[in-house]
Amino acid sequence: MRLGIWFEGEVQALFTDLTFRYVGALLRSAKGVQHDITLIVSAQFRAAAELWLKDFVDAGEATVHIAERARNDNHAGLVQFILDQEVRIDVWWILQPDCAVANLFNKPCVSLFPSYPYLDCPSLFDRAAVEATIHAIRRNAQYIHRYVCFSDDVRQRQIRQIIPEILGRVEIVPQVSFCGVLEIKGTKDRAVAAERIRESLRCEARPSRDKVQSQTLGRVLPGFPYEECPYIFVPVRNMPHTNIRIIVEAAEMLARRYEPIKVILTAPLDWSSQSDPLMEAVRSKGLHWDVVSIDATLPAVYSALCQCAGITILPSPYERELSPVINDSLSLGTPVLLSDTPALRDALSADAAEHFAFDPLSPRDLADKIVSYLEDREAIVYRQRVLWPQQTESPSAIIARAEQVTEQALATHRATAGPHAPSPPGVAGLSPVKAIQVRKKLLSVVRPVSVWRAAMRALRRAGSISDARRGS
Repeated sequence: MRLGIWFEGEVQALFTDLTFRYVGALLRSAKGVQHDITLIVSAQFRAAAELWLKDFVDAGEATVHIAERARNDNHAGLVQFILDQEVRIDVWWILQPDCAVANLFNKPCVSLFPSYPYLDCPSLFDRAAVEATIHAIRRNAQYIHRYVCFSDDVRQRQIRQIIPEILGRVEIVPQVSFCGVLEIKGTKDRAVAAERIRESLRCEARPSRDKVQSQTLGRVLPGFPYEECPYIFVPVRNMPHTNIRIIVEAAEMLARRYEPIKVILTAPLDWSSQSDPLMEAVRSKGLHWDVVSIDATLPAVYSALCQCAGITILPSPYERELSPVINDSLSLGTPVLLSDTPALRDALSADAAEHFAFDPLSPRDLADKIVSYLEDREAIVYRQRVLWPQQTESPSAIIARAEQVTEQALATHRATAGPHAPSPPGVAGLSPVKAIQVRKKLLSVVRPVSVWRAAMRALRRAGSISDARRGS
């Protein structure tokens, strides 16, 4: 099976790596099976892809083609690029069902359907962007043959809300525990792990993502004793729903109690932003020296940060899926604190959940639990490892289910696009040059109509069109 995996540009560093780790899990679990994978990535993610998959390529376990994708604004070039790549692709995998190019694929397509936090907290997001995303999900339904989500909660509460007609095409494939499959391992000596962090910060070939931090702490961080000074590790994106601000508020409370603690984020910090709630909180509370960002793209740096941390915190109250970072942290001997969410309550009993959860609306509760967890860290880790639900299926069984979904998508595509089935204009059955010409001609007609319809909808919402005119 020759897979093509298309990455959209908005996926950010560590979370792109999570997907590369899934690719790696597939390669590691399927012993004796040669995979041919084509990764379509934007330029900034090529290095991350090469880092995570280098071992598999060098060992001959896989053939991995990494192609920098064409720009979306050059439609003819994008169509030609996809046609060129599909020469060596049987099935496409995409990361989001609102992928901008799903309608251009000529091969069957499988899409991940992740949890969409804006459905639970719409007021935190731009309304126009949310509506555009939902519209794209519904539009792409005709082009996507199978969907994969990681939890039944997403299928029942979110997919049923957005687009219930695709429920028959949705498969639940649990997340793989990476630590049992990939080389996400620490060292027996925390000092060695800490030195990995320091080496990455001393590396001049990797420019700092944070100029302000580089100027104020550029000489401090490469020599910081990460193995001796407990810090909070927060491997999440800086998004409205991820609730990082509550960690900043808890850190301020601890500083007032003369119990200061460092907070290390993997998300970049934008000190020039005047509208970012996180940066506003850091500035207003004077925590410029205590909240820092470290690039965790390198697998060795990510595992070292996780291992040396006093505690790993995942603060978002809107996630409907449990992050694989939890397993990574516990396997490396670091306790975790999780926002009290329905997903956590579904995974654990009420008594067990109390050993992991904090109130996502109470900085005081979080600050108190940080102190108590650090005071009894080893016992907390042991208790959490015992209570955390073990994966009932082996990684190879889970990957086999994902491959079965891929086979189903291929079979559906063959059944609906057989030799006697009509080919969509500009997609299948045409030469690459003719396909581009037909698509450009179609777009010259479709785009003005779409713009006109969008304008009419906007006018109706504004109340500028009378009911009588609307009825006519």
